[in-house]
Amino acid sequence: MPLLASRGESAFLYLSEPSPGIGPDAIHEIVRKARVHNEANAITGLLMFDGSYFAQWLEGPVHAMDRLLAGLRADPRHCRMDVLWFESPGLGRRFPQWHFGYLDVRRNDQSLKRLRCTRGADAMLLFGELSRGLAAEPRFAPGLGRRGGLPTPHVVSDVQLAVIGSAR
Repeated sequence: MPLLASRGESAFLYLSEPSPGIGPDAIHEIVRKARVHNEANAITGLLMFDGSYFAQWLEGPVHAMDRLLAGLRADPRHCRMDVLWFESPGLGRRFPQWHFGYLDVRRNDQSLKRLRCTRGADAMLLFGELSRGLAAEPRFAPGLGRRGGLPTPHVVSDVQLAVIGSAR
């Protein structure tokens, strides 16, 4: 079901599990291609992966988000996709300065499991809490700050979430 086609922007948070056989090379390819796609479609967001779950917040123009959600639901690289939160119109971007943040949290394999039984605003707040806590720990984000690598941490003051900065 597409997000409500109202004016402006929309956003959603989902949790899914990697399909069998999806390894680090496939995940790096997802990140690379998604950054290009998202920039071309004015989409921003953050993907976290803990080895068992993907958790991703995405935000952008409603028409682009509708297409993206349909594509994600059909993507065979993950399964058991569960949309935990969506908003349309969007309440403002939480990750406005980059098109695809990626945070590898495999060394903290229980971090995203907490989202499995969470819905709505509670899920959104927990995702923000996890991103803030984990982005602040360099061991979970190798390569942060390298040119062409992952972005550097910063704080978005209007929603008080620590996130990963510009990947551009």
